[in-house]
Amino acid sequence: MRIERAVEQTKQGIAVKPPKTRHGRRLVTLAPVTVDVLRARLRAQQEQWLASGRGKVTPDAPVFAAVDGEIMSPRSISKAWERMTRRLGIKASFHATSHYHASRLIADRIDVVTVSRRLGHSSPAITLKIYAYLMESDDRAAKVMQRALTEPAK
Repeated sequence: MRIERAVEQTKQGIAVKPPKTRHGRRLVTLAPVTVDVLRARLRAQQEQWLASGRGKVTPDAPVFAAVDGEIMSPRSISKAWERMTRRLGIKASFHATSHYHASRLIADRIDVVTVSRRLGHSSPAITLKIYAYLMESDDRAAKVMQRALTEPAK
């Protein structure tokens, strides 16, 4: 997925703009299950557009659009998320999905540079500042040094 724009709710309405930093503009490899969901969404969107007489979905159309095909406001997305999570009995903000993403990658030992790039942070230092508490304990480092100091070199 290519991330090239950000949507912001302002007092004047919805603004589409470049990401905050040059690192925010990025490529993110998606899991196959995510690609499947997005393709299903595109098919549903195509059916909606054709049924409403709008023609084919354009390449620059928002993936999740309002009924009129325009970009959904961040507030409406948050409200829809709240309704869904309440129905499912989950307490988590939409923004929490980003933290879950990072936490899961760190738990599976994905390096901090990769995590930082996926999140669009301008530096891995920002990622470390936010998520350092999730990094493995010093015990693993001690075990590595124990092996290095006691086992024959390979």
